[in-house]
Amino acid sequence: MVYFHGYTPVYVTIIQRYFTLIDNHLALLFLIWFMEITKIAKGSLRKEMHEMANVNYDEGTIQFANDWYTVAGLKSKITDMLADDNCKITNYARVLEELDAKMEGAESISAVLTAKTLDELNELVSKSSRSRNDFIREALSKYLRS
Repeated sequence: MVYFHGYTPVYVTIIQRYFTLIDNHLALLFLIWFMEITKIAKGSLRKEMHEMANVNYDEGTIQFANDWYTVAGLKSKITDMLADDNCKITNYARVLEELDAKMEGAESISAVLTAKTLDELNELVSKSSRSRNDFIREALSKYLRS
């Protein structure tokens, strides 16, 4: 059986059946179409995973595998895994790259708020598990995108 890199044998079997059932030109077009569709699906899933990452910008941490990691913590985890001959570091490396990219150029700023605005902000914070900075970041991002 011919094996196309990155595709499971089930997909290869389906492709091979199309090669035997229809003209070679049509089969080639189908193969190209199939490979493009799976690339799009894989890319979309990867994009969704990145958008869903929970980052705490105040502490410079990212949530992954039910734990919070800093850049240094992720580097240490990868080093420990490699020292234990565990080479399954791809996900940790991806998360490290993502955290590094999100924190790159991050800068702390300050603002003066009126007492009323500060009280309303503190009320929001008390009703949630988010920080004041999270709400301010979100409001500013939404304002700038509109």
